[in-house]
Amino acid sequence: DDSKGTIITGAKIEFTDSKGNTVDPAQVTKDTNLNFQYTWAIPNELKDNYQLKDGDYFSFKLPEGITYKPGTGTLDEYGTYSIAADGTVKFIFNSKVENVNYIEGTFGYTSTISSDSSAGKDTIKIDTTTGPVTIPIVVQPTGGNDIAKTGQLTGANTSGNNPTGITWNVTINTNGQELKNATISDPMPSDTNDNVPTTLKSVVVYPLTVDLNGNVTKTGDPLKEGTDYNVENGKITFIGAYADTYQAFKVEYTSNID
Repeated sequence: DDSKGTIITGAKIEFTDSKGNTVDPAQVTKDTNLNFQYTWAIPNELKDNYQLKDGDYFSFKLPEGITYKPGTGTLDEYGTYSIAADGTVKFIFNSKVENVNYIEGTFGYTSTISSDSSAGKDTIKIDTTTGPVTIPIVVQPTGGNDIAKTGQLTGANTSGNNPTGITWNVTINTNGQELKNATISDPMPSDTNDNVPTTLKSVVVYPLTVDLNGNVTKTGDPLKEGTDYNVENGKITFIGAYADTYQAFKVEYTSNID
């Protein structure tokens, strides 16, 4: 009753590249190998004085967000295991567990981040007899940009002439870098040389969801000015929960053509 529903006593993950070199957990990509290492043990005294026998089994799920590959293997001398396509692992014990006072072993599995995962901070959770083991990681896309910008004229007449404004879309950090006290500054053009003078009208900032290749897959609800960011003289400063972040953003601002 006090084993929290599992026989997994410990777990850790080693992160490596294709050559076996160690990878920082804050720099995980779709190509990083996640080497899971579990320890397990069966208590000497089981509920209702149950005695282990040949064919007894224990099932558990591998963590969410990783790729599952069906397969089988051995549990040292105590039996075999199987891995199903949905990530369910099944330990099947043999006669070696009968009339033994202390039974323990190891289980290992190597995988990668699931292809439908999103870039950014994440946590891998593994349940054990002493409570969940949580391993923080940062998944970085293999593509994306520091910053990119597009603009669209607004308010033009039916022939497309004489626009009155411009809507700008600026995407920030789709390559998943760490941003600390980040600011965005984009001065409005003044009436010099060939510039068309404009005046900033409004600013809206959205969080973006980015896939493992750096592509935007979702635009979230607008962030709150004064809580998530400040705007002063056209410069945006990220604050609060976004003062130190791996988040990607879209900044949408409109300007009037003077």
